Amino acid sequence: MKSIRWIQNVLIDGNRASLEIMIGVQNIADRSYARVNQEQEYWFNAQSSIRGDIIQQGLDILRNQLANHQVTKLDGQPFPWSEV
Repeated sequence: MKSIRWIQNVLIDGNRASLEIMIGVQNIADRSYARVNQEQEYWFNAQSSIRGDIIQQGLDILRNQLANHQVTKLDGQPFPWSEV
């Protein structure tokens, strides 16, 4: 099995960017990280083996990392930090 990734294209302060959460390499929740674009990954231990819970955990990490930035969908609507 290949890695499982959740990727969302967004605007950060008006610039196109991608949010990425890896939720598993061999099995769901065996390794997880969150990152913006191709920046350094922030590895975390998944607190659950449920896909939606891991994505939400990664989104919470990204929201904290981007707290001082405006993050929107590509159409300019607010990014839903709890859309899982």
